[in-house]
Amino acid sequence: MSLNLPSMNKDKKWIIHPPQPEYRERLAQALSVSPLLAQLLLNRGISDPERAKLFLGGELEDLCSPWLMKDMHKAVARIKHAIGKKEGICIYGDYDVDGITGTALLSRVLTRLDVPHETYIPQRVSEGYGIHLAALEKLRQREIKLIITVDCGISNQAEIAQAHAWGMDVIITDHHQPPIELPAAHAILNPKQTECNYPDVSLAGVGVAAKLAQALAGEEKGWDVLAEHLDLVCLGTVADVLPLIGENRILVKHGLKRLTDRPKLGISVLKEIAGLSGDEVSVWDIAFRLAPRINAAGRVGDPNVALQLMLTSAVEEAGRIARQLDDENRRRKVIEEQILADCRRQWESKAASGPQGAIVLAAPDWHIGIVGIVASKLVDEYNLPTLLICSKTEPAKGSARSTPGFHLYEALTACQALLVGYGGHQYAAGLTIRQADIPALRDKLNQIALETIKPEDLVRQLTIDGELELDEIRLELMQDIAQLAPFGEANPIPTFCARGVQMIKYPRKVGSNHLKMKLRQGQKIFDSIGFNMGTLHSELCQRINTPIDIAFQPQMNTWQGRSQLQLKLSDIRFG
Repeated sequence: MSLNLPSMNKDKKWIIHPPQPEYRERLAQALSVSPLLAQLLLNRGISDPERAKLFLGGELEDLCSPWLMKDMHKAVARIKHAIGKKEGICIYGDYDVDGITGTALLSRVLTRLDVPHETYIPQRVSEGYGIHLAALEKLRQREIKLIITVDCGISNQAEIAQAHAWGMDVIITDHHQPPIELPAAHAILNPKQTECNYPDVSLAGVGVAAKLAQALAGEEKGWDVLAEHLDLVCLGTVADVLPLIGENRILVKHGLKRLTDRPKLGISVLKEIAGLSGDEVSVWDIAFRLAPRINAAGRVGDPNVALQLMLTSAVEEAGRIARQLDDENRRRKVIEEQILADCRRQWESKAASGPQGAIVLAAPDWHIGIVGIVASKLVDEYNLPTLLICSKTEPAKGSARSTPGFHLYEALTACQALLVGYGGHQYAAGLTIRQADIPALRDKLNQIALETIKPEDLVRQLTIDGELELDEIRLELMQDIAQLAPFGEANPIPTFCARGVQMIKYPRKVGSNHLKMKLRQGQKIFDSIGFNMGTLHSELCQRINTPIDIAFQPQMNTWQGRSQLQLKLSDIRFG
């Protein structure tokens, strides 16, 4: 199979949820909510009234017991044994926000229990993801007898076997897809592993760590421990782009309140640096203001600095670290733009050589801490799975991101004979590869993509909750929508469409590439804003008298103390 793939396909196919009047009315009556809210719940796959009540309510006591997770009893017993024997304990975390927050959470819990321990977070550039023999050797020399991983370890069979040979036990807490052959760890906490009865498999790494902390604290204090560290759980869960349904939704919903009202000192100072002082923290704030600054330490600096920010109780130290993370985040942006420009040049050359199903690019001077972000941006631009490889070292290191129609982890598994190592899930992965094997990997991944990706997968889709007349947009609608928050992965902000809308004034370009318009349907008039839609300005001006169809999200816009409803545009179609 061969696909003629567009270089940049920005056209969108509207997928409009069909009305379900019978189920909608039944659910609305059972919940005593509006038919519109009931339809929005149905659109998110929630038809059972009890599940809907949990989705809309979702209190901490609705979370499952941590003891349902396989190996939880073994893990807690081993930690208590280590505490009783005064054995050396190390928490070994990943260098991203999920790993850093989970490491900070377990460290704070052990500190509260008066348990001496160490923390270890590997350097992204010099060490890479996961457990490393050199790190284990350092821990052995420091007489560490128990290692507790956070957000890593599930694919480290050889390293964990060596740790055992050296007299160290390992407890894995992870949420990544387990391999067929699990490491011979003392205990494995991962809801995705077979024979685990934990009902929710979507927890973040920090979520699994929180479950361990809750169990370790005991039945009486466990819930208080969980509540105390919800700011950390919320940060890691949102930053790792986990689905905000089930337990993640409850944890993030209550975690946002904690982040707003009572965050830890370091997070509070970071909020100020990010311009969030006094504001109610949202999922968007985490994803675009807080998480990038925390991640910057692991990408272009030392992730242990970000960990120290989560642990410090000194105001002066918190301020110094927060400013350092802010500086590193600015440096990260500059490097990111340079790599992105280089990738675009490389891809334009390769795309012209024939059908391409996947973007696989390599260069010796790319920063391994940045290529993952750039890969995500290329996926957004070209709608193709993307792998970027830093070929300066031997073996080379790469980071990959994917699209809904391509299972990245399965594809890498099919290429494992070419790889030194790899790990990840459907949409994101990391790998190491010998430089000589990069061309073969490029050909193999391209072949798999061309055989796997269907033509319809290349068309960008916009999911729409339903058609809406502009005169239906009222405060009551906004109140219904607010009940579905927090929004994020698997629970998007409701998007509607309206047809035959008239522009009553010429549109204006604002900012770098945004579009402002005043729109009317019948007697109802709304201001609208279309972010990154400035390229449509000329065509819209030429069609000022032509009705348009719009996809949009209704939102409250507050400016200088005055709030009014406006439409945030997602797409525009000409009739």
